Amino acid sequence: ALDSNQISSIDYNSFHTLESLKILSLKDNSIFKLNSNLFENLINLIDLNLSQNLLIKLDINLFSFLKNLINLNLENNSIEKLDLK
Repeated sequence: ALDSNQISSIDYNSFHTLESLKILSLKDNSIFKLNSNLFENLINLIDLNLSQNLLIKLDINLFSFLKNLINLNLENNSIEKLDLK
């Protein structure tokens, strides 16, 4: 888990080699933006926790690669917009 680490941004290829990862928790950080390809290689991810961050806008394709995702937590963000572009 990468919870409570004061992370504000994540490089677009940070998870590129983690195809086997099943659970990713980024809870309680200061993340305000996520690259639309950030989760591209996380094909086995089933649980993603992005709660308690500073997310305002999400790209429509952000979760499109997560075909096995069962749980997605976006609680306690300030999401105002789903970017459909």
